[in-house]
Parts: sequence; structure tokens; C-alpha cells
Amino acid sequence: MQTFSIRDFEAQFSDDATCLDWLFKARWPEGVPCPKCQGITPHYRLTGRPAFTCGICGSHVYPMAGTIFQDSRTSLRMWFKAVAMMAVTRCGISSRQLRRDLGVTVKTGYRIWYQIRQILTEHMGSLLGIVEADETYVGGNFKNKHANKRDGKRWPLAAASPAT
Repeated sequence: MQTFSIRDFEAQFSDDATCLDWLFKARWPEGVPCPKCQGITPHYRLTGRPAFTCGICGSHVYPMAGTIFQDSRTSLRMWFKAVAMMAVTRCGISSRQLRRDLGVTVKTGYRIWYQIRQILTEHMGSLLGIVEADETYVGGNFKNKHANKRDGKRWPLAAASPAT
């Protein structure tokens, strides 16, 4: 198993432009289907804007549109760093820890943390098909229940009839 360190992150994502290029290639690996040209056309980066333009007709494509990065004033590199931090921690990370590590406000740290958690749980469904579980006990032992949770049907003292 290969790990992704902070040094690897710094080398791969050095600035916002690199992050935007990576996002562009990740969203459209085969190329961008241009709505005006009716086909996959070459797109080029616009300077000064987080957008790409079609090489034929000039229409614009925004890679951050429709993602958790849309309408955020936080830099794209900061978002990528937060995703990397949340992905490599074994037991998860709190929004306060994320805030401290990124050096942002509490509100920004919580928003980033919440958006990433939402996108991670969005496509999770229930278990489908054959599910195998080893050494699993579902339910609970009746004698360990609290007295107000027992219905009296299986408890030996409640089921015993008085001596006549």
C-alpha cells in the first residue's frame, strides 16, 4: 500500500492553477463535450479566471461548477489539502482540528469539513446482494436489558407462577 504524504501533496499541487487543471482532467478525462460545437473539442485555460474556453467556438467551461468547490472564496489548494488530510487520517478528523491545520476560521473550517463529509456519504447506500459477517451477534442478551425494557415474557422471575 502506497501512502500519500504532505511532501507528495506539496509536489503535486503546488498552486491553485495546478489544482484546477487536475480537477478539469478528472471531470472530463476523454475531453469536454462542447454544447455549441456538438462534439468533444480542445479547451484551453483562461488567464485570470477559473475557467477553460473552447478552442473552436470560445464557449466557457467552469470545472468547479456543480461541485463542493463552487461559490467558495477559499482557495482550491486549501480544499484539496483538506480532502487529503481527511483521507489519510485513520480515525477521522474533527472540524476544529481541520481549522487549526489549515489556518482558517472556525466557520470556514466547519464548512469545508461538512461539505467533504456530505460528498463522502452522498452515494453510500445500504448493503446489497449477499453480505457475509463473521462472528456477529445481532440483538442483545435478554438478561442484560434494563428492567423497564423487559416485557416479562422471558424473564424467569416474572414468568414463575406463585405457589398455590
